[in-house]
Amino acid sequence: MLLYTSYIIYIVTIIYDDNKKIRSITPTEQKVYFNLLKFKVARTSDLLPFVSDNTMLIKVLSSLVKKGFLLRVFKGLYAAVPPEFIEEGFEVDRYLLASKVHTGEYSISHHSALELHGVSQSHFSKVFISIDRSKTKLEFQDVRYQFIYHSRIFGVKKILREGMPINVTDREKTLLDCIRRPKYSGGLEEMLKSISNFTTVDHSTISDHLARFNERSLYQRTGFILHLLQDELDIPIDLLLELKGYVGKRCYYLDESMKKGQGRLDARWNVIVPHNTGELLKVV
Repeated sequence: MLLYTSYIIYIVTIIYDDNKKIRSITPTEQKVYFNLLKFKVARTSDLLPFVSDNTMLIKVLSSLVKKGFLLRVFKGLYAAVPPEFIEEGFEVDRYLLASKVHTGEYSISHHSALELHGVSQSHFSKVFISIDRSKTKLEFQDVRYQFIYHSRIFGVKKILREGMPINVTDREKTLLDCIRRPKYSGGLEEMLKSISNFTTVDHSTISDHLARFNERSLYQRTGFILHLLQDELDIPIDLLLELKGYVGKRCYYLDESMKKGQGRLDARWNVIVPHNTGELLKVV
């Protein structure tokens, strides 16, 4: 209640003490705005309980956008501009926005999950989101949101971002997602440097997640990577032996972007790896 009152005082100051531009905000607009401030980013369906009907809500949202209190991301999705940033330029938190762009199951994943776990070597102007159905790319405020289809969303944990819960893949699922799709992880070098920064991973969870993927290629690639980073990630020999049992006769490229004829064969895991893998490990 104290926060609500202080925001009202702040907004009244902004609206009525600015000699250059005097604007008004109706009681209904205030109600919608202050509730959207709590959500930070919200869909129209989140705000319907605060307005009599959908038509009125659309009018209120449109008015608040024109007055600078809200940003319209796309139809049905809005971000609140904090009072102190009105007319000052406000950048919406990319991860909060990512948590609202899809109405179905989702998880922030791949390189974006590495960033949220605090282990990435660099930060991208792109957010990767695993979702349960196909969706076209989105770009907002110079940040691209790339959607990656997964028939099953699993290995998800909730974390707080500016006090709001968002879904992100857990460390083990993040590690496996990156090994499975290096192109969404910044490439092989970025991936190796980043996942080697995990202080710990749960070995039984890795086994469980691999079983849910049920892809022999991923078993073999994961075996190679975990063997390569055995000391950094404290990987027990038992887990490596378990993964070794899934190595088949077919060989796979460690990185799908490698061209035919490139690399060398690692016979232990039946994986074709880049010639400079040893040099990458030294960097790690």
